[in-house]
This record gives sequence, structure tokens and C-alpha cells, in this order.
Amino acid sequence: MIYPDAKTLRQLLDYNPDTGAFIWRARPESMFSSSRQTAAHNCNIWNARFAGKSAGCVNQGYHKIRVNDVLYLAHILAWIMVYDAVPSGDLDHVNMDPSDNRIQNLREATRSQNMGNTRAHKDSFTGRKGVYFDKKGACFVARVCKDGVCKYLGRFAQLDDAASAYTSAAQDAFGEFARVL
Repeated sequence: MIYPDAKTLRQLLDYNPDTGAFIWRARPESMFSSSRQTAAHNCNIWNARFAGKSAGCVNQGYHKIRVNDVLYLAHILAWIMVYDAVPSGDLDHVNMDPSDNRIQNLREATRSQNMGNTRAHKDSFTGRKGVYFDKKGACFVARVCKDGVCKYLGRFAQLDDAASAYTSAAQDAFGEFARVL
């Protein structure tokens, strides 16, 4: 995806890095074309409706903002506005709240690191990340996956033992990105 540059974004939006909030800026008449109405009329209508108001919406937990008829993830726009560059990989929300776009809550990550900072699936039988129950063997199995490769950690009679094995392996594999709950 091609993203707008920081200069363009700063002309359109105000971003507060401490709160993660985006506010539409008033736009000059030069940003509007004359279609059925004059550019001045279109400018006045847009500014009356949007300028000074919160930009975007939340969809599936993520804050999204439409710029030039393209819908962008707000956390990527925040990164561009602060660092004048598109992130080189994924952007990870440290606290796992996808609508929290404070700059201190964002960090560059590989896809694998980003996946390391997730919770156990909601439909998990064990409720523990990296652990599943093997009905056939009547035991808990632990594994950790990184960069598309899954490492088998063993079979355990107790859930806590399997979870402990995952915790140790996840911390080795993901470091600061490890989320074990």
C-alpha cells in the first residue's frame, strides 16, 4: 500500500502523540475543486462539517482514517507523522489495544514478533497460549511458533507444566514481544 507522506498528513490532520487522537484540520480553498459548486462553497461545507472534529472511525478494534478516498490504519499514519517514514514491517501495539495509538504504545516489529504479542485464542480449550490438550494421548502439548516454524516443547500431564514450558520458550523466541497469557 502506498501511504501519504508526513507533510500531506500534517496538512490534513493534527495528531496528539500523548493521547493518540487525530483531529481534522481546517482546509484551505486551494484543496477543493469546483464541480457543481464553487471551490469556496465546497471548502466552507467541508470545514463546517469536519474541521476540529475527531477523524476516522473504529472498525474491528482498529482506528481507521480515510485520506484521499483510501482507508488507512491510524497507527500507521501516527508513525508516519512522528517519524516521517512508513514502518519497515508491522507495527505492534505494546498493550494489545488496537485502538490505542499513542506513539509510546507503538513499536516496529516483524510479523512473527507481532504474533508473539497476542493472547491465547478465545476458543482455546486450555485458555493458555501455546498449549493444547491432546485427547488421544490425554495430555497437554506445548509448542511455540516463530517465523512459520513450530517447535515442539513436549507432552505434559499438568497444564501448568505445559504453560511453563511455553512461557520459557516464548521469552527466548520473542524477547520483549513475548506475551504468555
